[in-house]
Amino acid sequence: MSTSSLYKLLLPLLIITLVAHPVSMADDKSAKEKQLKSLQRKIDKLKKNIDRKEESKSGYIKELASIERKIGKVNQQIRATGKKIKARKSELSQLRATRSKHQR
Repeated sequence: MSTSSLYKLLLPLLIITLVAHPVSMADDKSAKEKQLKSLQRKIDKLKKNIDRKEESKSGYIKELASIERKIGKVNQQIRATGKKIKARKSELSQLRATRSKHQR
């Protein structure tokens, strides 16, 4: 095979390779961009989910704090009522003792 015929054979192959290579690179770049956009959408969706859950968590924390304050108030009322009952029992014991003395 002569050099001239070899060039005639290789030249079209070289041209096809050079033309096809940028196209395949462009396709690859386009695919990567689509992949990147898809990942960005997923990340945005996850961030929104996290934000919603953080808002819910914040609401639950506020509700829990309110419930704990109410429990504290109820405990104070229970202690106050217990003191009143103790005082009334003491008064009742004194009245019974006084009545007992007067009945003799």
